[in-house]
Formats: sequence, structure tokens, C-alpha cells
Amino acid sequence: MKSSQSPLQFGFTQELSPNMAALILLEACSDISGKQTIFVTTLDNQKAFDVVSHEILMDRLYHYGLNLNLWNIIEELYSGVTSTVKWKGETSTSFDIQQGVRQGGILSTHLYKAYINELLLDLQKRNLGSHIGNNYVGCPTCADYIVLLSLNREEMQEMLNIIDNYSKDHRFNIHPQKSNVIKKTGNKRKDPEDNDAFKIGNNDINCSDRTTHLGLTRSTKDETRINVDDRISLARRTLYSLIKTGVHGSNGLNPKSSYRIYQAYVLPRLLYGLETLHVNSKEMALLSSFHLDILRKLQSLPKRTACASVYLLLGALPLNAEIHKRQLSLLFGVLNSNNETIRSLAMRQYMSGRSTSFFTKTAEILEMYNLPFFLELFEKKYTKIEWKKLTKSAINEHWTNKLRLECEEKSTLQNLAISNFGIGVTQPVWATVSSSVSDIRKAITKSRMLTGTYLLQTHRHRFNQAEVDPICPNCRTETEDLCHVLTTCPLYMNIRMALYTPIKNLILIIISETKWATHFSNRDAICTLIVDCQNFANLDIIPNNPEILGKIENMSRIYCYEIHKKRLSAEI
Repeated sequence: MKSSQSPLQFGFTQELSPNMAALILLEACSDISGKQTIFVTTLDNQKAFDVVSHEILMDRLYHYGLNLNLWNIIEELYSGVTSTVKWKGETSTSFDIQQGVRQGGILSTHLYKAYINELLLDLQKRNLGSHIGNNYVGCPTCADYIVLLSLNREEMQEMLNIIDNYSKDHRFNIHPQKSNVIKKTGNKRKDPEDNDAFKIGNNDINCSDRTTHLGLTRSTKDETRINVDDRISLARRTLYSLIKTGVHGSNGLNPKSSYRIYQAYVLPRLLYGLETLHVNSKEMALLSSFHLDILRKLQSLPKRTACASVYLLLGALPLNAEIHKRQLSLLFGVLNSNNETIRSLAMRQYMSGRSTSFFTKTAEILEMYNLPFFLELFEKKYTKIEWKKLTKSAINEHWTNKLRLECEEKSTLQNLAISNFGIGVTQPVWATVSSSVSDIRKAITKSRMLTGTYLLQTHRHRFNQAEVDPICPNCRTETEDLCHVLTTCPLYMNIRMALYTPIKNLILIIISETKWATHFSNRDAICTLIVDCQNFANLDIIPNNPEILGKIENMSRIYCYEIHKKRLSAEI
């Protein structure tokens, strides 16, 4: 059956993806230029799986040359099937079921593809529909989602006539009100003025400015922007539905856990289908802003937090990198499949060098991450696991280096051990905290000190020098910066005695007093130790032992939080 399947059937087929049907639609629309117009028709097959005639289905399977024993098994599955209706405790007499494939059956999708396959082959045999180069792309289909593409109105009408005849012969209906035709034009031409309806049988299919295909909106104008807005809206609603589970920054789950939930439930909805669209810089900015804003809120960080630190504290990728991952995965699926139509289309579009082509853009992405070139990937076969590991490693390394460089340029992040940041690695401030709300509150305070966004008099003075004094309002001895608050302010002397002394004693057990006196003799070093002890582990001053560093991190988190509480009570 698979060998006889139309090369434009991408539903429920090994090595193929529904996104490939969307990709062909994208390439066909982006390939037009100048005065050209492409007609895109999406057809709605009424109750597709429920109206499959058993008699016609078995005839189709027989003519495919299906093994006779298998044919007998399938015939036996669908012969003598009956049903009854139960109403108010009474049951009707049974009646025969002579149409429809079994709901949820493993074979059902394959049987439906066999049922509809002759239609796709007939359209291709008649050469009706669009071509990209020598590649026929007139009817990219995913199971019962049929799309017709043509550059000619008369040709599109002829394709609809063939489908109407096929539907009558095979006892199913095309819903005219739920089927749509849209017209997309080249960049140099205005929208066509004619809006004459197409016919399918005796019914009209009206031309509209929008239709839906595989969950994406296809439109005559601003198609990508419409889909981006829809994706953001859906992702926001999904996130709101998760608030009750604790996915909301303060008083919620550990940001590390919240981010994992966000990755599993929200991010797929935000990015669905975007790998097959032309996302420009403005649309990418909208998506990135939403993504970054959510990551900030999950960590309860203010908007002024450096973007690079927002990503690296959780080990999260920026939004454009997430899209790159999906684009490279789709490219691998195309080039690694045995479908010669999609493979030859990929090669043709890559060689054409069209800037709007998916394959030209992914070739640039391959170069960006130092991955194998397009032609090398076309010829060499990687396994799916090998390719996923290769792309994940390359993307993570690229963005780790880029975000680290951004962090090094930020004065607010001077106390961070930037060399330990990495994509896929959660910073200890979140990795070592428990799931209790009280511990998460302490970690939030510590994270703001880490990122330089903990609000002090020096910050207030910087933005309002005429009215705000940078001197500490509690001791009036020196400028209130983070180092002063954590190490010298007399107001917190009792807290230092109670909570800083155990940190010092723990480290003295591990290193000598001489080493302590050498490296921790000034308050700047002590401040750095409290904010991020990993700095000294990188210099081999204290052991780079996760257990020891975890203890120091937990103790310093409590220390910072107690000082924060004392400072708030003093302000009140």
C-alpha cells in the first residue's frame, strides 16, 4: 500500500510529517512573483472517516495487490458489523453497519488513505495543479485535509469537478460552506478584483481572504502576523490555565519546575507551525518579547533584568533558537525521507537561492551553527538520534557563548560566575532550592542580588540624583550598595553574627586560615562569596564539590533573605 501511495499524501506515514504538506504550500506561495496569482483551495470532507464505504474500500485494497490472507482478515473485521440504539433503558433492534472505519483503530488511517488515494493519483496523472520547477505540487494532503494549488482559475475549477465526481462515486460529500478558496498574488500586484465563486457540483465555494489549514491560518495578507498573534494568544491562555498548578513566580512552584512545565505545555503551542512560515524581525520580536516576559515572571525578576541572565539562570534558549531547532528538525525529516517529490523539491529550491525559500533559510541556519552543509546533509544519512544530538549540542554551544558574552558586558552581573552558565544548565540559585514556598521566596531575593536588580539607594540615586541621597539611610556612614548591605552595615550585625559566621566556619574546615586570610580579607570578596560562591570554586580556592557548594548556597540564601527582611522593617 505504501509503494502505491501518492507522494503528496503526508498524513500518518512513516518518515513523513504533516508539516511537509504545510511546507509545500509555503514554497508554492512564495514561488510566485510579479503578476502571478495562485489559487489555494482547502476542502472539508464531511465526516471523512465515518462515510468510508466498506464495499468500495475492499475493492480498493484488492486492486492494490494486498496479500489475500490480509485482505480476508480486513474483510472479516468489517463484515457483519451491527449496532443498536439504547434510549431510556430500551434497546432497538440491531442494524448493519456498511460504512465507516473503526474509531481509534490502528489500521483506520491507512484504510482511509487507501480509500482517497486514487483521487490524488488521478490529479497528478492529469497534471492538474501547480508545479515548482518539474515537481508536481498540486494537491498536498494530510489524511483527509486536501489542499488544491493552481495558478489558473479554469484549471482550479477542473480540479474541483474531478473531486466532485470522485466524491459521488465514493459516497462522501465535500462541505461547500466549510471549504474555502483564497487568492495570493506576487509582490508587485494588487489583490485581484474578481471574487467569482468556484463550483463544486451545484454548490458555490466562495473566495475569501482567510482559510485554515492544519491549524494554521492561510491569508491573502499578513499571514504570518495573524498566525503569530494567534500563537501568542493561545500560549497565553494555556499559561493562564496552569496558574492553579503554581506556574506563576512568587508563591508558586520552583522556577526550574515551572520552566519544565512551560516547555512541555506552553512552548509547543506558541511555536506550532511557525517553522513553516516566513517570520520577519518584527514578528520575531513579538514572540521573543512574550517568551522573555514569561521567563522573567517565572523567576519573579523585574523588567530591568539583563535579558541574557534571564535565559541563563534557567538554562533556557531564546525564542528564535527554539524555532531554529524545529526548522532543522523539519529539514532533516525532508532530506532523510524516501519521498522523492519532497527531496527533489528541497534540492531545486536550495539551488534556486530564493531568499524566501525555507530551504535557503535553513541552509543559512546550518552555517550559523557550524553544522554540515545542505548538500552534505542531502547525501549523508544521519539517524534521527544522531541528528538531534548534533543539533542540540551545536545550538546550545552557540547560544551559551553568545549569552555569556552579553553577560560580561553588564556591570550589574559582576558578581556572577558567568563561566558556569550554560544552556540546559540551571544556575544553583534555582537548582538547589526546595519546592517549599518559603525557600522559593528566599531564592527570589537572592536571584535579584545575583542579577543586580535588588533595589538599593545607589540605584535610586542614579535615576534621581537631585532628590535621592545614595548614603545608607540606616547607618548614614557610606553609600548603600550591595557590598555595604551584606558586609558592613551595623543594622545587620546580629544577622551576620548568627548566619555569616557558620558560612565562614564551614569554609575554614575545608581550607586553611591562611588561605582564608589571603583570599577573603576584603569585603568585596566576602560579598562575592555570599552572592555566588562558584566564583571561588572556579579559582580552586574552595573545592568545586556540588555538595559543599550546595551547603554554602543554602546558607547564603537564608543570610540574604534575613538581611532583606530586616531592611524592609527598617524602611517601614
